[in-house]
Amino acid sequence: AASAWLSRAAGLLPRMELDRVREQVAVIEENSDVVAGGSPPEVAAAEPKLQEAMRCVAESLLPEFCFDTPPEERAREVLVRDCATLLPKLLRPLWRGKVEELLRGRG
Repeated sequence: AASAWLSRAAGLLPRMELDRVREQVAVIEENSDVVAGGSPPEVAAAEPKLQEAMRCVAESLLPEFCFDTPPEERAREVLVRDCATLLPKLLRPLWRGKVEELLRGRG
């Protein structure tokens, strides 16, 4: 799932940004499994890493200044929505919350 999602992201993100997102997606995958099913100490250690990785991905996908064409804008919106599918179902609301937090912070 992550490789297909990253392939779609490659069409919208500059190479350096894509590399950053690729690294953060790996952090998300690793830590989301721990948060979803780890012991309390493991969850406590993994959750901040997961939150930070989601914030980084959201910032990359939703830059403050964007010059997308209408088709690129729609593709970006789908990419943002589909990023939640990289998480276990239980944690998908965290992604939505992180995106909403980012957008609220920008006004």
